Amino acid sequence: MKKALTLLILVLIALVSKAISPPASDIVVSDGKTYFCDKVIMGTASAKIYDASGEITKIPSQSVESFIKKGQVFVNLPVITKTNDTVGMAFMQFISSRSGLQLFRYCSNCLKYDPVEGVIAPINAVYRYYIFKGGRYFMLLDEKDANTFLSFFGVTKIA
Repeated sequence: MKKALTLLILVLIALVSKAISPPASDIVVSDGKTYFCDKVIMGTASAKIYDASGEITKIPSQSVESFIKKGQVFVNLPVITKTNDTVGMAFMQFISSRSGLQLFRYCSNCLKYDPVEGVIAPINAVYRYYIFKGGRYFMLLDEKDANTFLSFFGVTKIA
């Protein structure tokens, strides 16, 4: 419920911020505190938040709940394998929502390791699509179901 509320707040902030601020502004939510910034760089250990005056704030990456970067919303969610085991947490890109379900995209091998398959990843990016309901894991889309579910959400597969 907390993740769903955080996601809803981020989406609303993104819509309001587009109306009242430059489109390049980023937002970071960490430990319940919201940072409005010109730029955010997410690292493995810390997030660097740059404000309009050039001041840099560092916060631990594990305390970041979600962030908006260049208009894209990322939420820290559990990475689930095909056998429904949780292998850790990762930032997943929010794609769309419909009927109480939220669609997220996760780049399995952007870190050169695919935790879903448990192997060192190939050179090409492999995207996994997760569906969450009320902030809780609902389903991991496999290749044969992906197009059906993506069309349900009104999106085409993103390469």
